[in-house]
Amino acid sequence: PEKEPPDEATIAALKQQQQLELQIKKETAQLKLSLTLEALKKEEQAVKQQYEMGLISLEDEIKQERVISQKEHLAKLEDIETERKAKIKELEDAAKISHLPANLLAKQEEVANLAAKERIAKENTAFDAAEFQHSQALLNDKMAAFRTYTDAINEINKKGVEARISVLETEFKEGNVGAQDYIDDR
Repeated sequence: PEKEPPDEATIAALKQQQQLELQIKKETAQLKLSLTLEALKKEEQAVKQQYEMGLISLEDEIKQERVISQKEHLAKLEDIETERKAKIKELEDAAKISHLPANLLAKQEEVANLAAKERIAKENTAFDAAEFQHSQALLNDKMAAFRTYTDAINEINKKGVEARISVLETEFKEGNVGAQDYIDDR
């Protein structure tokens, strides 16, 4: 015996069930992501506290922040992929129920894949920007340290010159240095 196509009420019930399943998958994925991000946020706060208390260097702080940022990035990418797969599963199930032609299903799947690619590209851009900020913070710190170092060296040199001029003046006043030598060395 040939299997009869489902009636409208059955189709509507199956579609509603699919939408509920998709919603549950999406919410579960969102909660998982939210929990992961919250845990990473706490970890990042702990690292910042360690740095502020002087327990770790700026380099160590940024190194640990990069690891946390990488974990966050991977969690977001995983969420995007989970959502993409759920959307495609929903499309395939809906196509079976409504007997959607394969070419239309393929186009819908392509749209879902492109939407996921767009979200991945945006996430990658955000991640790259965060990585740049970490590198910039290290560079700024090194530049500030170098400025402080050169300022200290210049101050030492300036005091050395001032001390030499003072000695030269004393020697001139005592007659140990001639007028021409005093003018030349000054």
